[in-house]
Amino acid sequence: MGGYWRTTAPPPGVSSSSNYASDVYTGSGAAINNNGTWQDNNANLARIYNGYGGAASSFNNTGTYSKNGAGTTDISLAFNNTSNGAGTGIVNVDNGKLKLSNGINGATGTVNIHNNASLVLGAASSTATLTNSSSAGIDLGANNLTVYKDYDNANFGTGNSFNANANVTRTSGQIGG
Repeated sequence: MGGYWRTTAPPPGVSSSSNYASDVYTGSGAAINNNGTWQDNNANLARIYNGYGGAASSFNNTGTYSKNGAGTTDISLAFNNTSNGAGTGIVNVDNGKLKLSNGINGATGTVNIHNNASLVLGAASSTATLTNSSSAGIDLGANNLTVYKDYDNANFGTGNSFNANANVTRTSGQIGG
């Protein structure tokens, strides 16, 4: 797949985009493929989007994407999260806010939201496994999230009932499977 890549963050081969207020521009069907460890330590606002236009670009995660920085990262590309074995296809949101404007697609991937971090989904989404132990949790808006295998949230194992919407902000979206 062809395409363009421009950023004010460190160049390809450097695994961390720490403390950059930056934009990553893609276009013409470019694919960002992470099959290792992507450490998002951004403490400010960062965007990854199809700024050059043309065919839609994608972010393909078959490794581990970890949102660690206190800032907001907005990925406006198709975000595909696929597991092909143990330790792969994992999205960890441990700090700050990860906004996936086009949602997340991954019938085999895992999404973990911890601490006071939040995940904002801007489109219908899917994942195999979801752990939401954050008080800030998930913002679905009007979008549905399909969980194909396991869903564990902050109130799991507390009391006599399971509340799928614990720590979930939504207007009409639902979590289902």
